[in-house]
Formats: sequence, structure tokens, C-alpha cells
Amino acid sequence: MDGQIFPWISLRTEKLCGAMGTFQPLRRRFRQSQSGKEGNFFIVECSDWVQTIAITTGGEIVLVEQYRFGSERFSLEPPGGCINAGEPTIAAAERELLEETGYAGENPRLIASFFPNPAFQNNQLHCVFIENCRPIAGQQLDPLEEVRFLTFPPEEVFEKIRRQEINHALSIAALLMAKDRILGMKSKN
Repeated sequence: MDGQIFPWISLRTEKLCGAMGTFQPLRRRFRQSQSGKEGNFFIVECSDWVQTIAITTGGEIVLVEQYRFGSERFSLEPPGGCINAGEPTIAAAERELLEETGYAGENPRLIASFFPNPAFQNNQLHCVFIENCRPIAGQQLDPLEEVRFLTFPPEEVFEKIRRQEINHALSIAALLMAKDRILGMKSKN
């Protein structure tokens, strides 16, 4: 299609039911700013998420394994979760890492943010890189949370992605966003 495309303008928002955990289904009416055509679109409003790319003092990547109810399978992924209302992104990453693994580290920094599914979700995933991680406490899991944490050499993590043993798309994206940093740290050691 040749030519310019134009934004749509949100006219009204209707909550379809009560909040469902961290999600709120919405119906939004939009008008195309140039043509004037209108339509209803369904949006899932939810809080932003964080994934923590944690590198141990020995240069390994900290991952967690947990059962995911959508896929009905175990998933191997970086520690992470929802960012609480008003919570800074870095603080959320440090909190999730500590809660799920008992690890803490140094020099946390945001390395990427992206939309998990902009077709119908309004939230972002933020990737935070933390180095020199070490265990300082036990896990502090939520009542229904069961998480096992493991550490792997970087080469093994990227091989697990290639073999689809890590198959959570957002986790793959976060790990690949950090790959140059991870491999750069390894070459310094």
C-alpha cells in the first residue's frame, strides 16, 4: 500500500467486566483520523512487566523454572513478574530477582522495553540487566507460586533457545537483547 497512514483516535472506553487479576478487558471505540471510519476494538489493560537478566559473580545466567498454566508446561525463563503500581522498574526487577531466587546483585540497568502484543495489550515488558549476582536470602514466593531457580553458562542458555527448551517468546527476546552484554562480560573474565 502506497501513501501515508494516519493514527486512530480513542473516543471512549468501556470496561467489559471486573478486573481479572492483573488484567482488565476493555472495549474501545476508535475513529480513524483521516477517513473518519469508526470501530470497536478489544484491549487487555494490564500492568507493565519486568524480566531480570541476572549474571552471577561466576558469569552464569540465573533462570527460573515454573509451571505456566496457559501452555500447561514448565517454562525456563529469567526471573520476573508484574511491576506494582508506582514501583520503579529497577526496583521491581531487584524485588522479583530476590523473591524468586534469593539473589541480589550490582549495577542494575534498564536495557530494553517493548510491547508484548501491541495488537490487543497496552503494557510493556522491561528488561533489566543486573551483574555480580549472589545468593543473599531464601526464596520469598507468593502462596501459589512454585519456582525452581538454576544457573547456566551463557553458551548453554543460548543453545537452549536454539533447541527450543526455552520457548517463552518474551524470555527469548529479553535474553537476546542482553546477549552482547552477557558475552562481553564473559570475554573480560
